[in-house]
Amino acid sequence: MKTATIIATTRRLASAAAAAGRPLGRCHGQQRHAQSGRPAGGRGAAAAAAAAPHSAVRVVAFREEEQSKGRKEDRKEGASATTTTPPFSAGGRPRSHVPPIRRGGTEPHLYREPKHLPPSPRSSTVALVLGGGESDRRLFPLTEKRALPAVPVGGSYRLIDIPLSNCLHSTINKIYVLTQYNSQSLNRYITRTYGFGDGVPLGGDGFVEVLATTQYPGGSRWPEGNADAVRLMSWVLENPKLRHVKHVLILPADQLYRANFEELITYHQNQRAVVTVVVHPAEESQVAELGVLQVDPDTSEMVDYLEKPRGPREREHFRLSGDLAQRLADGSPFLASCGIYVFEKQFLLRLLREHPRAHNFGADVLPLVPEAAAQERRRAEEQQQQQRQQQQQQQEQQRAGSGGRERMQADIPNRVLTWRLPGYWADVGSSLRTFMTANLECCLRGPGADNPFDQFAYHDLLLTGALALPPTDLVSCHIANSSISPGGRISGASITGSVVGPRAVIGHGVVIRNSVLMGADFYEEDLESELSKPGSAALELSGEAGGAPGGGGELPVPPMGIGAGSVVEGAVIDKNARIGRSCVIANRAGVWEAMDRVGVGLCVREGVPIVTKSAVLYDGTEL
Repeated sequence: MKTATIIATTRRLASAAAAAGRPLGRCHGQQRHAQSGRPAGGRGAAAAAAAAPHSAVRVVAFREEEQSKGRKEDRKEGASATTTTPPFSAGGRPRSHVPPIRRGGTEPHLYREPKHLPPSPRSSTVALVLGGGESDRRLFPLTEKRALPAVPVGGSYRLIDIPLSNCLHSTINKIYVLTQYNSQSLNRYITRTYGFGDGVPLGGDGFVEVLATTQYPGGSRWPEGNADAVRLMSWVLENPKLRHVKHVLILPADQLYRANFEELITYHQNQRAVVTVVVHPAEESQVAELGVLQVDPDTSEMVDYLEKPRGPREREHFRLSGDLAQRLADGSPFLASCGIYVFEKQFLLRLLREHPRAHNFGADVLPLVPEAAAQERRRAEEQQQQQRQQQQQQQEQQRAGSGGRERMQADIPNRVLTWRLPGYWADVGSSLRTFMTANLECCLRGPGADNPFDQFAYHDLLLTGALALPPTDLVSCHIANSSISPGGRISGASITGSVVGPRAVIGHGVVIRNSVLMGADFYEEDLESELSKPGSAALELSGEAGGAPGGGGELPVPPMGIGAGSVVEGAVIDKNARIGRSCVIANRAGVWEAMDRVGVGLCVREGVPIVTKSAVLYDGTEL
């Protein structure tokens, strides 16, 4: 029907053209033979003779898949022979407004991708999560039996979940976790949570691997800091599989925040920076434990940096004035480094190679960055100047001489820039007091407050290991302003302003205030058979635990959890702890540091009472 309609339309146009005394058009063969003065012979002559009464040709402007159908309908109807014009006229312009269709497709090719797309953050970035080493004792005794990234936080999470979740939600799926000490627990957790199979899907060529520093023939020494650990593992970044990686994202594993690293990498790439430092506002009381920066307010370029300024004279140089404080730091007097950096890969490798005594990023590497970036900028300018001199055409030489300098000043490459991290940020690994305060702040903030664990404010969930646990059983409890993880059994307890981890067992009459309970890794029933065996490890340990009266070996081991009538106030209870009946875990004497009983699982650090992992405290134990 479409072919018949087109033929009828062209015949009407031919009649109108004949009345006006001019033909509608000629086929390509008629034009060629008319110019040569010879008639078209063979089949072309018959076609021209048949088309002469109508003085018209059919214009085909439909898809290629309909042409064969149209030819069959022409034969059936016995229509006069027609000649198809090419889609382009003699002048080279298309006769139809329909764009040409690529062979094999059914839609016009309206969009053409550029030849060189900018690399995406997913393909051009690898993340290095710094796991801390043996010298990092700031969270001891929580790190006595585990690496720092494996410390539980926020009830059901681990510290390693924070950087990994932010990376995966930002399409960065190539992640290495560098550990220097006691990485067995962390390795098991990452394998189960982010491994292949039932773990968190990473997509494509993504991976999450733990790199435990070790000695090898090329380097027979142990790392002396986080930057030194990256230096010893630099062979990983030189792997041919990572040849397309251009940016290295350095992340600490002891912070709480939410960040879009895709925006960070895009900003770093568009600004052609060599290093980008993530910053956050800081108060006067926080500066002693952080690194502070001086930033150019117009270009966001880092001007100066100092790690942990102690005296007021050192801080005064980095203090922001009233206008700058409001503009850059939301009224806070300082801008502090978050310990999150984006390096150009080759620049980072060369910097670590040229400065072998730079062991830590904050204290040693970052102060060297401005001068190294200036040298990189001068090297790049010399290379550009050599390329301009090699150009042969006068026009390009003039363009390089006139517009090149203006363009270089407007878009200066190889700079050290800063990027403001929005929202909440806390360095929970700086001290035990900060760790506990951040746990309570993040889990117990009200609606509308900035909270990285608030799943209603952030639609991208924090990823963690799958817990196939039932809801917590609550029987005759009084719970206020607290966070309760699944799998627990709480009967007749009073809990206020606290965080309770998974599988927590709390007896009748227990009072818990402003504390962090990390829960357990298993239930008591799972070990009943092992505990009942004579000579078991648990029974042998019971004689040395918790300061039991009369030697303690004759007393039975308390069950997993907190016994009836106990009081826990302002304390941190690590996993798998066994606390008997009528125990008191509270620092009522105001002791700041007490490590004399750490061998039996009880200590005080920075005024915080701590019950260590798998500790056993017998009935009536008091701190």
